[in-house]
Amino acid sequence: MCISFISSKSEETKRLEQRRNRFTNESTATINRPIKSINEPNQPLIGTCEKLEKNYLRLTSAPDPSTIRPLAILEKSFSFVIDKYKSNNDWSYVNSQLKSIRQDLMVQTIRNDFTVLVYEENARIALEMNDREQFIQCQTQLEILYDSGCNNTHLQEFLMYRLLYLLLLNDYKKVNRILIGIDQVTKSDDLNITLEFCSAFRRKNYNQLFILYKHLPRLACCLVNLFIDIYRKQTIEILIWAFLPTFPIEIVTTMLVYESNEICQEHLHSLGVKFLDNTMLIDCKTSRTSFNKN
Repeated sequence: MCISFISSKSEETKRLEQRRNRFTNESTATINRPIKSINEPNQPLIGTCEKLEKNYLRLTSAPDPSTIRPLAILEKSFSFVIDKYKSNNDWSYVNSQLKSIRQDLMVQTIRNDFTVLVYEENARIALEMNDREQFIQCQTQLEILYDSGCNNTHLQEFLMYRLLYLLLLNDYKKVNRILIGIDQVTKSDDLNITLEFCSAFRRKNYNQLFILYKHLPRLACCLVNLFIDIYRKQTIEILIWAFLPTFPIEIVTTMLVYESNEICQEHLHSLGVKFLDNTMLIDCKTSRTSFNKN
């Protein structure tokens, strides 16, 4: 009786042990089962998508080749998107499309002359549309691409934009580095005007600064426009403390390159500048106490 009980208990223990081992082996097999990768390791991703238009979506997982366009399709897509933008000037559309093209280039590690073309054109359109964030993203990548030996035909143009941007941010350390490099290149007329603008800016010669601003290349003007109201404000503060009792708005409009007296007056009002009743004369004394310095 006792022997039978011990034997039964021994058999039950064996069964439990076998069940435990089977469960452990199955769990380990499940845990260690390799995840299938879309691409073979160490192999460059090559897309297979053939869509010319594809909206930008932030990647949240490994890229799928079926959603990525290869270089040949990207070249066609770029031409198609730019032509469409020229006909409708839809920044929201072209911004999404160009970001998508840039993303497809990036995930396939394509860094060639076509990549430079995409970033250059994207940067120019971003300047036209006053999109500072997209311009900076493109400008940063262009520095890397130029340094890596890609086509730098337009290096001077983008060197000019980088110089102006850093100057207007008052980042003189980086400005000085660029100026040292510029000394070693043949300067175009556009670059020479930009250098004169930089010189006037550093000397705080705002009168000369705004004269030169009117002669900057078109896209360089677009870049300066991102910051211009900051320096208009500084100049206006100087004027209301330098003159009494009044100062004509027509001179401010011309000096600070506003499009009209009305636009100038609207901006001055937003800064707290006061005018004599029913006139276009700035009341300098009253404006000194109401001027918004923030």
